[in-house]
Amino acid sequence: MTTHNLQLANGSALRLGAKLGGGGEGTVYDVPQASHHVAKIYIPSRRTPQLAKKLAMMVANQPDDPTRTQFNHVSIAWPSDLIYENKQVIGFIMPKMGTSSRLYELIQPQLRAKHHPKLNYTYNYRVAANLAQAMASIHAKNYVIGDVNEHNALFNSNALITIIDCDSMQVIDQQTNTVFPCLVGVPEMTAPELQGVDFSKVAHARTQDSDVFALAIIIFKLLMEGFHPFQGVAVGKEPNREQAHVYCIQHQIFPYVTGQRYMPPPVAPGFLTLPAMLRQLFVRTFVETKRPSAQEWAKALTMVEKRLVSCPHDSAHRYPQDGHCAVCEVQFNAKRRKRTQPAPERTEPRIVLTQTPLVAATGVQPASRAPARQGAQPTPTTPVNTRSTNQPTARPPASVRSNASQSVPPSRQPATPPPSRPAPPAVQRVNAIAASAKYSMALCADGSVLVWGARDYTNIPADAYNIVAIAASPQAAYAVRSDGRLFAWGPNPPAIPTTLPDVKDIAVGSSDALLLHTTGKVSILNAHQQLQAQPLQQITHVAMGNRHFVTLDANGARRAWGDNSQRQTDIPRDITNVVRIVAGGAAIGLIRGNGALTIIGGPASIVALPGAARQVSDVTLTNQYALAIRKDQTIVGWGNTANRVLQIPFEVEQAKLVAVAGGDDHALAIDTRGKVYAWGADSYGQHAVPSTIAAL
Repeated sequence: MTTHNLQLANGSALRLGAKLGGGGEGTVYDVPQASHHVAKIYIPSRRTPQLAKKLAMMVANQPDDPTRTQFNHVSIAWPSDLIYENKQVIGFIMPKMGTSSRLYELIQPQLRAKHHPKLNYTYNYRVAANLAQAMASIHAKNYVIGDVNEHNALFNSNALITIIDCDSMQVIDQQTNTVFPCLVGVPEMTAPELQGVDFSKVAHARTQDSDVFALAIIIFKLLMEGFHPFQGVAVGKEPNREQAHVYCIQHQIFPYVTGQRYMPPPVAPGFLTLPAMLRQLFVRTFVETKRPSAQEWAKALTMVEKRLVSCPHDSAHRYPQDGHCAVCEVQFNAKRRKRTQPAPERTEPRIVLTQTPLVAATGVQPASRAPARQGAQPTPTTPVNTRSTNQPTARPPASVRSNASQSVPPSRQPATPPPSRPAPPAVQRVNAIAASAKYSMALCADGSVLVWGARDYTNIPADAYNIVAIAASPQAAYAVRSDGRLFAWGPNPPAIPTTLPDVKDIAVGSSDALLLHTTGKVSILNAHQQLQAQPLQQITHVAMGNRHFVTLDANGARRAWGDNSQRQTDIPRDITNVVRIVAGGAAIGLIRGNGALTIIGGPASIVALPGAARQVSDVTLTNQYALAIRKDQTIVGWGNTANRVLQIPFEVEQAKLVAVAGGDDHALAIDTRGKVYAWGADSYGQHAVPSTIAAL
């Protein structure tokens, strides 16, 4: 084309250089007078007044490029100036990209192995984080990308990305509310609310939420060996469909969540391959109504990348410490490699983090995290408190410590005087926790008990002090005093016999209580107010599920009895060196001396342990989920992802924890400082941790 009449917005002449490429809309040329820029010239049919106004608004309101200053890299190929011919806008100037590849080459394992064999899996996480951060920068200026897919993004050898084709994005004139829509898109990347929409006829149809939906698909494919998150295999009588992934998007069927009509492909990595932090974001994006922002994705991915570990099978493979190696999982599932440990669950489950700058990677050191480009170092992430600000206010200790208890029988006459009641400190450290469906309990270091949640359980007996053990059931709250006296209170507490032998510890189920006496013997206080002695001696630990009982004696022998509907009492004899027993729901957990955890009975989603839960110090079991404290004092959860407990807050994931307890739909944890965390359902105020509990 002729170039003698071309001008920039300031009136200076523009000379075009060599042709660099072209497409259906126009041609891209080199710009000799600006070596770091290129020019895009539209074909005549595209040179409309509407396009000119859209480009002018984009030039006047450019997003902040997150890597331009730190790495001298263009993350967003945004129009920077307009090109005129005879006073008509015919194109624009944009930054020139360095050597890059299309993102789909990194997503598809075969192409990655062929074209980028030196890249380790850390690279995928960093590219995903950088892509999310670039999108967040665009969203910050109220733009909508619209056509988000792996062909509209590039990546380079330092894990830095570039979003291209920016002139196709949706732009809104804030003064007139005129929408300049994005007219293109592909069904397999389009959010369900936009499936079948004619974007040329529906103004303002695209939203930043729909961008995030497509972003999550790209992230999923990057981290799950190229598998589309909605790619599935029909279950039962569901017919097979050629475009099953598009059908699943249209009908909001996320195959990786249990109870759906489609299951993930047999070769695909299981959902528990991903860490809990990312699983929660995927569920929020694909299942729930309020999707996370691109900024949330960027921050979460940056945090997860810092927790990647090397795969024992191949040092070039990297995966999160609370997940599994996605590369090996595909090889295991395809039977190209022999599995050495149980597979993660195939189906399963909000995180707010602080801003973290993008980082670059060299990608050529497969056994270690790649350093930032040009010696730049990423800024450390500082977590913020994610606890909701609109939670119920903690009930004051005065109401918690009410003397008006009607559920406890008259005081026994002990042979020795009861222990004296200490004056409570201003700030209390918590030593133990317990939870049931509607309330939470804490045992403080001074022997006092705190209860919050449904008021039926907060009427603690006045003489329940110097407590050494607590337990929570739907029927009643329990506490054991240092002199062996048992207390029970709540909506339906059992009548405690006045001749009850001194109690040392207690475990409770849906209605019964299993008592460990100071003599080493056990008895059951059942729902019919009857005390049943058991022919057991030298017992050191007791545990109880809904309707089954477990004991551990001084010689390490275990005995389980009661409900066996899910084979929970069939404890294998070859499990040795058991040092702790736990029970909950319809399951039993055995913890060995080396921290190895075995779960017996219960749903398959509970029994199948994630890799991060194989060595633990504490665990809580329910019919819906399991939570465990790992040897490094971090938490891991698994089970039915619909349960809100598995949406573990970032604050909890980052804490150094020592104990965990679970109710039906909420959970508690204690950190090394004695601080209590609560999350999950809060219908009865189960989150309202009393203000007297704090870290010392």
